[in-house]
Amino acid sequence: MNNLLKTLVVALGTLTAVHSHAAPLNEQALKACTMVENDLKRLGCFDQVMAGQAPQASSLKSKPADAPAQAVAANTQNDFGLEHIPKIAENNNELEGRITKVSKSPLGKITVTLDNGQVWKQTGAESLRLRSGDEVVISRAALSSFLMRKVGSNRATRVKRQK
Repeated sequence: MNNLLKTLVVALGTLTAVHSHAAPLNEQALKACTMVENDLKRLGCFDQVMAGQAPQASSLKSKPADAPAQAVAANTQNDFGLEHIPKIAENNNELEGRITKVSKSPLGKITVTLDNGQVWKQTGAESLRLRSGDEVVISRAALSSFLMRKVGSNRATRVKRQK
């Protein structure tokens, strides 16, 4: 154990010495690389900066200006529960809605349609009595799962967004 610790200390000292003699990074070029939208081009831009070269102007494309806050909020509400589909941001932690339709599968699992058009299917085994008109809260749980509970109740069941 002591030999391993000594080896790590020597390696850290060598790394520190090498870093102190290295040329300073071009922080402005690194910031410009973060603006590149295409993943492969962004990686190439970072590689060029780390190699001490200036990034190519053709690969530097600025991101569009921020959309109004209302449009962003609407998109995050519409995308809630679709994180398993690529390019969905994980900004929301909770969604509230009113049930417009409840159906039950032959195995007793419920499928709920909310007033915003989203469809959620029960994946958990917990019993939860829901009716059309009930208000529910769907919140994030562990491992990209979601819990649905009726407003005013502590009972919840795991659900997955279908649509």
